[in-house]
Amino acid sequence: RAGALVRAATERPDLLKCFGGNVDRLISGTFFCATGLAGLAGALAAPIRSISPFMGQEMIALTFAVVVAGGMGSIAGSVLMGFIVGVVSALAAIWYPPVAVAITDFIVLVVLVVRPGGIFRGVDISNFPLHYTPMTERARRIFLSPRLSLVTLAVAVVLPWIIYPVVATDIILWGLCALGFDLLFAFAGLLSFGQAAYWGAAAYITGVLVSHFGFPGWSGFLLGVVGSTTIGVVFGFIIAQKKGISFAMITFAF
Repeated sequence: RAGALVRAATERPDLLKCFGGNVDRLISGTFFCATGLAGLAGALAAPIRSISPFMGQEMIALTFAVVVAGGMGSIAGSVLMGFIVGVVSALAAIWYPPVAVAITDFIVLVVLVVRPGGIFRGVDISNFPLHYTPMTERARRIFLSPRLSLVTLAVAVVLPWIIYPVVATDIILWGLCALGFDLLFAFAGLLSFGQAAYWGAAAYITGVLVSHFGFPGWSGFLLGVVGSTTIGVVFGFIIAQKKGISFAMITFAF
């Protein structure tokens, strides 16, 4: 019953409130229990792991992958997948350390391609509605006006001359990445964690061609984009067949 109430508070909070359910208490209680478990794991990890301010970054990505591959909402799936990943990654670290992290992504990739719902099929969150807030007509007219487009373009052109050029370039780069993610998630409902693969692939191809093979900058740039796009097409043949959280985690693994 408690699990059903939490699910209801997540999926249909307004309806649950109509039936007298305390949505705030259910969500807060779930959050407190989850943070307590994470805290317990952290305290147990302190004597055996290297402690640093960023030690949680690796853990959260690994935990998310294990839970999804085991089956969202399946306790048995999380335990089994955690055991498999722990043993395999530990053995890989002994035999060939460089693949210890990559082997986890490979296991997740294989599991989700063969069985999209995870080892034990759990909660299918692909049917959860997106909390999408459309633009108002007034905001749309402002943002899509030619005048604002010209002003924005002018600002982008003069920006490197006003502030440090590297900072100006970073602003444009992150804006482009955000635009790509927004097209995927906000418009198509595709939660992709794999955008960094195409960012990194294009950067590596461009850098290697220019610095090691003497290509002109413009040709290295074009070939970097072509190479990254080609990788995206190859990945897409596998990724595009999946939906929901399976789609997200396969992009993460790739």
